[in-house]
Amino acid sequence: MTGPAVQGTSLTAGEATVQDRARRALGVENLWPVRVIDERGPARLSSRIRLSPRLFRRLTDSLRPVVEARPDLREVPPRTVLMIRTDEVGDLMMTLPLLTAMRVAWPQARVTLVTRGLRGEVMRGGSMVDDVVTWPAKPWRESLAGQLRCWRFARRLLRRSRPAQGRYDLAVLPRRDAEHFGSRYVAAAAADRVIAFDPADRLGPIGPIDQESERDLVSDLVCAGEPLTHVLRQGERLAAALGVTITPDAYDAPGLALIGPADHAAARTLLSPLNALATLNPLTSVPAPLVAVMLNSPHARGAWPGYAEAVNQVHQRLGIRVVLLGGPDDELLADDFVRTLNPSVPIVSAVGRAPLRTTLALLATSDLYLGGVCDAMHLACAVATPCVAVTCHPAGGNPADDDAPNRIGPWSADSRVVGPARPASGCQDTCVSDVAHCITGVGTALVARTVTDVLLGTASRAVVPSAAQVPQQTRHAEQAGFATA
Repeated sequence: MTGPAVQGTSLTAGEATVQDRARRALGVENLWPVRVIDERGPARLSSRIRLSPRLFRRLTDSLRPVVEARPDLREVPPRTVLMIRTDEVGDLMMTLPLLTAMRVAWPQARVTLVTRGLRGEVMRGGSMVDDVVTWPAKPWRESLAGQLRCWRFARRLLRRSRPAQGRYDLAVLPRRDAEHFGSRYVAAAAADRVIAFDPADRLGPIGPIDQESERDLVSDLVCAGEPLTHVLRQGERLAAALGVTITPDAYDAPGLALIGPADHAAARTLLSPLNALATLNPLTSVPAPLVAVMLNSPHARGAWPGYAEAVNQVHQRLGIRVVLLGGPDDELLADDFVRTLNPSVPIVSAVGRAPLRTTLALLATSDLYLGGVCDAMHLACAVATPCVAVTCHPAGGNPADDDAPNRIGPWSADSRVVGPARPASGCQDTCVSDVAHCITGVGTALVARTVTDVLLGTASRAVVPSAAQVPQQTRHAEQAGFATA
């Protein structure tokens, strides 16, 4: 018996025999591997052969231990939950309201979180998840070998958690845009029920492999809804599919639950030089506001050069104190910032000295965050610290762009977004440069005035994005205004 031809592929007699045997054993119609075709040229090497997602799911289902049947998972609370969040720590912070709602609805469930690198450290020891597992650092190839690694990783997860039914009751993939290869495969191999956004609703490119074919790995496809909705609010769609409710309180300061006494103590130690100075605000005769400044940006086009001068102007009026945030790679930026700063500005640098949870504690202590639209900004929002975020996205730009503040801007109360009034030469409805370009049109005076207004609590809300472009939090009804130069 031979199978149907696959583009650019011919099966040997031995291969056909093995596939026929597997097909008869499982009773499925098509077990032929999918060969990934490069549209720019001929078929790739045989190492790029992979199983269809439907076949992968059937094979992993057939390897599941035989256990006693249980009721429909849509009618009973799950006992074991796997959440896979392999993107950045800022995205993880925006998942906290959903995690909070799941914990409230299923207090007895054991929740395992899978994240990349050190991002999961911020969740360890907290009450939202019971276990944190690190996603493999080396990317898996989109091939049969990569699928095998996905299955092996899923087996390691199951051996670690040992769910009673042999697999997790539920896997949740909260990322709307393209997943890293393997996320859906691991979820399908490890869980009986998989909930994820429909890849047809994604925004932006998805890489060389069309992830729409991976819909077969998901048992419950969720429509993401309005494409311009803030990423924070997309979790409500997942919550509805899970049968849980994200209450307004879940948005207020979910990150505070992650900070322990040791984290607060580490933050106090770092800030002790500033506290010893006992700087007073000249207008109120109380300790001067503490401003956390983040210089780095995830993209070079978002690196604004005016932070030091803006801080100088704010300090001249309010006598602020500054804590500088960043990782070990930001030390050169920090040195340039300090050289430009007025020597009278009290400053302490936590660059390269504060792990994620200590950084979260520093932001919780701060009166304001000043920096770009980045992970540190979302950490600040998670602990209800007001933000002044400087963006390269021009006012009136494409609201579906990755840099659009209506999608990824600050979500804590009294926050503000400051951006260029118009794109710079060569850009249209978004900044497409590889260096700081449109963002250089943001004036230091505007940023300084916005920071001052927020700190004094007299921020003007005359210019506010339309309701469709703003996260409509019940407790934070008036969201960040978009100030322009």
